[in-house]
Amino acid sequence: GSFENRVRFLLEIIAGIRAGCGLDFPISVRINVEEALPGGIDHDQAQKIAQAAETAGADAIDVSCFTAGCIEPGSYQQGWKRYMARLIKDVVSIPVIAVANVKEPQVAEDLLRAGDCDFVGVARAHLADPLWSLKSRTGHETEICPCIGCLACFGEIAKPLRIKCAVNPLCGREQEFSVLDRNGDGRTVAVIGGGPAGIQAALVLAERGFTPVLFEEQDELGGALTIAEKGRHKELISTYIDYLRDQVHKAGITVHLGSAPSVAEIEALEPCGVFIACGAQPWRPPIPGATDSHVHTAEDVLLGRAEPTGQVAVIGTGMTGLEAAEILIERGCKITLVEMLNDLGPGMLPMVVNDVMGRVNLGKPRILTGHRLEAIADDTIRLTRLADESTETVPADYVVLAAGVRPRSDVAERYRSLPNLRIIGDAARSGRILEATQDGYAKASVFEPLTDHNSQRSEA
Repeated sequence: GSFENRVRFLLEIIAGIRAGCGLDFPISVRINVEEALPGGIDHDQAQKIAQAAETAGADAIDVSCFTAGCIEPGSYQQGWKRYMARLIKDVVSIPVIAVANVKEPQVAEDLLRAGDCDFVGVARAHLADPLWSLKSRTGHETEICPCIGCLACFGEIAKPLRIKCAVNPLCGREQEFSVLDRNGDGRTVAVIGGGPAGIQAALVLAERGFTPVLFEEQDELGGALTIAEKGRHKELISTYIDYLRDQVHKAGITVHLGSAPSVAEIEALEPCGVFIACGAQPWRPPIPGATDSHVHTAEDVLLGRAEPTGQVAVIGTGMTGLEAAEILIERGCKITLVEMLNDLGPGMLPMVVNDVMGRVNLGKPRILTGHRLEAIADDTIRLTRLADESTETVPADYVVLAAGVRPRSDVAERYRSLPNLRIIGDAARSGRILEATQDGYAKASVFEPLTDHNSQRSEA
């Protein structure tokens, strides 16, 4: 229909709100500047809609784009939607609100100083740190817990449960953890593993008045995060690692790097409890050839421990597998992606899969979904097509396994004799950053110090 007919419903809503709420009630209108659908709203129409809304009595225009199911992952540049806000600001006199994947205060400040908008909408970053605005205003930007753009919040809010955040374990559980029992009295707690679960546990224990001693067998804190940050466009993960390390330092937590402690070393601390956060390790399927020299893990590729060339079969298309494939394609490898399920990116949100595959597809990989790896030979792999149980042999100079991870149960078992044991994070059950962070916080918040009555108690 005509423009007037298409905009009528919006204008009637504005008029109804104004009539019912009075002249002093602020009305903002969110406008989709780029709908990216056939026959959808384009820039010219968006400007006309904004002008019509202003004439009808709107007090501000909130600028966004696309459809409700589309939200950008962390690879998108901060402030990337600024041109959309400028399009509207150029044609209206009322304030314009921009949303633009803003994570850092300086980016918001840049948008305002450039005159692209009058207000900046910051949503996900406030889930990561509810004090984002206060810390920004008072000059404490470096203390902001950064949003990593993983979209865990978006995935969780679609479920019939409370919202969650991968880096803020209190998100959606504020009432549950509103009061911490500060009964540590300086007693020592050993935390073995410096990944997200171990660090989170150590920070909570320190806040409760315990004296956590944190052990990490690698030369730096971060655990699995130091692998996650190696994928392309993962700068936000690196920022989060720096934040965690800074928090550990500010909390005065003693850290031992570069080796795994012996049972005797832990016992010498006389701890009132022990947290095992040793993480998980890549899984190798029990098939012929899985341990051959030309077979590596996606972790090996991301960390630079392996540099496959030629034709490479990547087994598994979760985030780690796709990120390894992207790196290998950049190096000129010819990739075959093998996935047992019928779709790529199991467990990943569609927008994240589309984002990564948009870059992976530049290498024109061969994609074999619904296939199971049966055996690895010197220069081929054998697959079974699950739909009809037929077999296929695929050329592969190298094989990269991205078939998930399993808890390092052998490491956890090494410390099983220690009293008052807690196993947390991937060491208990492999998962995402979200699960590791929440598990570390939750178990440390309810931890009961060792007493004569619970001297041998342990929990997973």
